[in-house]
Amino acid sequence: MEKIVGQLVNMLGKGDGLSNLSNAIGGSPRATRSALELVLPSMIHAMNRNTNSREGAGSLLNALKRDHDGSILDRLGEAVSRPDENAGMGILGHLFGAKTRAVESGVGRATGLDAGQITRLMVTVAPIVLGLLGKLRNQKNLDSDALSNLLGREDERVRPRTKKRLSPLLQFLDQDGDGDVSGEVIRIGTGLLGRLFKR
Repeated sequence: MEKIVGQLVNMLGKGDGLSNLSNAIGGSPRATRSALELVLPSMIHAMNRNTNSREGAGSLLNALKRDHDGSILDRLGEAVSRPDENAGMGILGHLFGAKTRAVESGVGRATGLDAGQITRLMVTVAPIVLGLLGKLRNQKNLDSDALSNLLGREDERVRPRTKKRLSPLLQFLDQDGDGDVSGEVIRIGTGLLGRLFKR
């Protein structure tokens, strides 16, 4: 993994970053890292899907301009130990919609983390992901089209490297409709995602 996801893994999935994150959610470092490696590409994939439309790309760009300038990266320890839960839940709602709980449950079952742990991880990580995107937007002066292209390239870059582990989750995210997904939670949690980490 490299670029956006790689930078985030370096921040949160190694050394002190991983230790802080695993302590914050109450999970083992190995399970936390495994969950992170599912959650981060899934968030990028969801953002890429959302920015395929001009309206979606513009909405993300405006959110970055308004609320995510990258300063969260300068206080990463605080962001992990005392996450802004309202902001995190709001971001997850925009990314995954009614599938948020299904994604959380599926990833939790795949990694052995309980529902509370995986929810806290996703709520914590979401503002950090947007913070990095906001920083990149400022550095490169990205408009909505360039932002969409950046996310598209990252989605394509990461997917081949994690295809076997991620494809069931990404297929689920790509399914149309935001109705009752409780059955999908069970199917993914006990079946497809449950096999992702058997190496």
